[in-house]
Amino acid sequence: MSMKTLDHICIAAIVLCATVCLVFAGPRNSANPDTQEMQYGYEEIDARVLDAFTHMEIYDCDDLTGDILTSRTGMIIERCIGIVETENGDGRVLNCSDPEFSYIAYGDNIGFSVGDTILTYLIYDPLGCGEDDIIDRYDFNLSAGGNCSGK
Repeated sequence: MSMKTLDHICIAAIVLCATVCLVFAGPRNSANPDTQEMQYGYEEIDARVLDAFTHMEIYDCDDLTGDILTSRTGMIIERCIGIVETENGDGRVLNCSDPEFSYIAYGDNIGFSVGDTILTYLIYDPLGCGEDDIIDRYDFNLSAGGNCSGK
């Protein structure tokens, strides 16, 4: 992952955390704690957060094309629904339009068993344009109540 990508992710995380802090633990008017008028000053932060998230799109595996990936201008998240097929963690993506590209590996996820249904989110680098430019991955075991395993 490039330093530019890491900087972009860090800035987005800081802005998001600041917004949450201001909304839930923002300044209170000590002279009148029951007042309905509280000055948080979060409008600028909200605008930045909303701007950051307007450049994010989620695609099902069968809807995502090479053209979409190579011409992206923001963050793309791919949603895959798969099944674990072997004890080694080999799996198959069920919502893939081309069976030739339906392989997925769940091998290093402790707790996944043959037959488990897995929801996977693949996060593509928002600053790149490669078809395999995945910067993060999250697996949710739907057969076990949605437990998450980030890679």
